[in-house]
Amino acid sequence: MLENPTDGAHSKLLERSVVITFVTHVEVYFRDMLDAIFRQCSPNFFVPKLKHIHNIKYDIEDLIEIYKRQIHPLELVSSEVSFQNTDKIEKVFSKFLGKSVWGEA
Repeated sequence: MLENPTDGAHSKLLERSVVITFVTHVEVYFRDMLDAIFRQCSPNFFVPKLKHIHNIKYDIEDLIEIYKRQIHPLELVSSEVSFQNTDKIEKVFSKFLGKSVWGEA
């Protein structure tokens, strides 16, 4: 039986690839869930919570560019939120639940 010295390198590459793929899938899932809240829920439910999730201030040039590109304000919210770790997921979704998302899960 021949030993391949690159097997170890390939397995490490595959391990890293699996972790990166998993994190990406989790991030996309939670971004889709945030978009679903915006699509399905009444604005009365989510508008008061937006300032706690997205507190970026825009100057007038930014607002003009947003208007020209016809970007919906809620797209800005979901595109700027990172869901790459559990703390950030907790920060956003606990605002909607009023308690810990992980406690509810």
